[in-house]
Amino acid sequence: PTTRLWHINTTFRPTEEKAFNVYETTTQSELVQYLHAAAGYPVPSTWVKAIKKGFFTTWPGLTAKAVIKKLPKAIPTVKGHQHLTRQNVRSTKPKEKRDHLVYAVLFDAAHTIATDLTGQFPVTSSKGNKYILILW
Repeated sequence: PTTRLWHINTTFRPTEEKAFNVYETTTQSELVQYLHAAAGYPVPSTWVKAIKKGFFTTWPGLTAKAVIKKLPKAIPTVKGHQHLTRQNVRSTKPKEKRDHLVYAVLFDAAHTIATDLTGQFPVTSSKGNKYILILW
C-alpha cells in the first residue's frame, strides 16, 4: 500500500548557498534602478543610509555613490509616500442648536378617550420596553 507522502532526506545539508539572477543590465543606471525596485522602492535618502551601514553589501555593484548619482525619481516611491489631506475632520456647517423643551396642548377632554401608540424607540428601556401606549 502507498501512502502518497513524500519522503525527504533531512540529513542533507547544502555546503554553499547560491542565488542566481537572470536579469541583465548594461549600465550602472539600469543596475541601480533594478536594485531599487528589488528593494521595494525605498526613499533614496533612507536607502543610501542603509547602504552606508552595510545592509546591502551582498548586492553586487550597489554603492551609495552610485545611488546618489544614477538613481532617477521613481513613481512607485513617490506614490508610496504621498500624504493626503484628511477629510471630514472639521465641519464647515454651523451646529444646530438643540433645546429640550416639550410642547403640550391642553384641552377639555370630558367624556372622550384617546390613544396613541408611539413608534419604536431607538433605545430599549431598562425594563425592556420598546413601545409606549399612551391612553387618556
